[in-house]
Amino acid sequence: MAAGDITDALVDELQIRMENPEADKFTDAMCLDALNHAQKKTAIMMHNDYLGELQVITTAGSASSSTKAFPSGAGNLPLNGAEGILEVYSVTNSKFMKKTRVEDQKRFENTLLAGGSTNLIYYLWDQQIYITTGLATESMQEYFLKTPVEMTTSVDPVLGTRLYEIMLRFAEGNLWTTDKKLGRRVSAYKDALEQIKRMNKKAFDAEPEGIGTKESRRQEDNTIRR
Repeated sequence: MAAGDITDALVDELQIRMENPEADKFTDAMCLDALNHAQKKTAIMMHNDYLGELQVITTAGSASSSTKAFPSGAGNLPLNGAEGILEVYSVTNSKFMKKTRVEDQKRFENTLLAGGSTNLIYYLWDQQIYITTGLATESMQEYFLKTPVEMTTSVDPVLGTRLYEIMLRFAEGNLWTTDKKLGRRVSAYKDALEQIKRMNKKAFDAEPEGIGTKESRRQEDNTIRR
């Protein structure tokens, strides 16, 4: 199978669903645009367990003055900005750092809570990672979800096959909107959202609970918010 064959197949399938196999009412380019929008929308809404193709670990790099820029470059941008940064790892200290929020920083002025060598913390703001480890220079790695590269006639979708149906339904919804078929748009979007809801619930239900797991970190975050 040549590069782009899967994309072409998705465009053809979308044309059939739009009752437009001759590609006269909706061009293939319109379908491709709709599919690319749908791929990104699907990635933003899905549980991380379904996004293995987007998971990236940066090579270790130094951060001075307690800041480091978000990963950047073609095919290497965090998905949905700060939401795409999953974890920050201190190579220097061989530990994952604890995520905090901008609005919590006043609390960390308390010497008992302040970040330092025994309390590695970070927060995200304005495309920067702000770190506190008690060191002037820190070697660190970022674990993040990258924004999927757009499909073309020679580039296949990044997301896995189990998400194609959701992408197609979102793409249908986009195109039905341009055709002013709002009832069909609502039906397509509703179906996509229901699929996402089912799959995400399955992933959340399978998550382990306990110290150091995602669930325990969410509980910690909720405690901070209160």
